[in-house]
Amino acid sequence: MFFSRSQARTFDQLVKPHLRGLYRFAHRLTGNPADAEDLVQDVMLKLYPRTRELETVQDLRPWLNRVLYRQFVDRDRKGKRRQEQSVTDTGDIENHQAFLDRYPGEGLGPLADMERGRAGRMVQEALAELPPDQRALLIMYDVEGWEQQAIAEVLEVAPGTIKSRLHRCRQKLREQLARRMEP
Repeated sequence: MFFSRSQARTFDQLVKPHLRGLYRFAHRLTGNPADAEDLVQDVMLKLYPRTRELETVQDLRPWLNRVLYRQFVDRDRKGKRRQEQSVTDTGDIENHQAFLDRYPGEGLGPLADMERGRAGRMVQEALAELPPDQRALLIMYDVEGWEQQAIAEVLEVAPGTIKSRLHRCRQKLREQLARRMEP
């Protein structure tokens, strides 16, 4: 399939301003830089032939995030099917990259850094255990700071639904963290 230079230029102008945000969202969903890059690349390859359609989209950011989220869910489903067939997959959480950004220390010393790292790992592990749709919702709202309306557009649900889902997701995350903290 052949594409013109003008189409390539148009695609670049439309998508380039959103790449950093797409990568950040993908990284938080996958927890791994390489997987995030692959996910964004898959989305770009999928969308490139649809450049004309991209030009008609009013607000491209939520639309692109919706496409990325759907691609993530599809890959996750395919991965689970493969994982169920694989006997050798250990699912070692230690090999996954952090879901949450690392913040610079406040100068409280090594003990505080160690405790913050331990708490961060517990949150990351608890997030990793959530179903992909719940993990994505918490990441979009609590980590990325998206507005409920934007999340509703990406997930294609009513805005009021987001609030109740957030409540349930946070409750489930709290329960998982409480289990991890029990002796």
